[in-house]
Amino acid sequence: LYNYLYMLTGPAHSHIDKIIIMPILGAAILGNYALTLQFITIMMIFSQVFYKYFLPQESAGYNIEKTKKMLIIISILMTIVGYFLVPLILPTVFPKYEESIEAIKIMSLSIIPMSIVTIYTSKFFALEKSKIVLIGLTISVGILIPSMLILGRLYEINGVAAAYVISIVFQAGYFYYTNRKMNNMNKQNTDNL
Repeated sequence: LYNYLYMLTGPAHSHIDKIIIMPILGAAILGNYALTLQFITIMMIFSQVFYKYFLPQESAGYNIEKTKKMLIIISILMTIVGYFLVPLILPTVFPKYEESIEAIKIMSLSIIPMSIVTIYTSKFFALEKSKIVLIGLTISVGILIPSMLILGRLYEINGVAAAYVISIVFQAGYFYYTNRKMNNMNKQNTDNL
C-alpha cells in the first residue's frame, strides 16, 4: 500500500510546483523555473545511477558505505559546478534566461540533500520501510506548496528556487532523524539481549 501511494505521490511532487507557478506567478517565472529544473536534473544524473545500484545491493545486505561516500563527494562537486560554473555558461547558451542564473545557484544547493534523500530512500526501501519514504515525500510536498506560494510572491523565481531547496532539506532532515531513531532502537534491542 505504501509503495503504491509513493508511486502516486512521486509524480504529484514532480508536477505540483508547475501547477502552482503558472496561474499564480506567471509563465515567465515558470519558464525560468523549468530551465533551472533541467539543469538540476542533469546534475542529479549521478544520484539516479547510484540509486539503481544502491537498492539491490542494500536489499541483499551488502555494505556500500564507500559508494555512498563517493556519491556525497560527487554531489558536492556538482553543487560547486552548479553554483559557480553554470552561471558562467548560461548567458552564452540561453541569453534570454539570464533571470535563471540566481535560481540555478540557489537550487544547486539542493543537490547534496537530494543525494542524501537518495541514499536513505534506497535504505528504507531495502528495509521494507516504504511508509517512511512516503512520509518524507509528503513532508517535502507539504513544505514546498506553501513556501513556494509565499516566497514566490515575495522573491519571484529566486523565492521559488529557495522553496524547492527548503522542501528537500526538510525531507533529508526527516530521513536522517528517522534513520538515527531506528539505529538507536536497534542498538537498545541488541543491548537488551
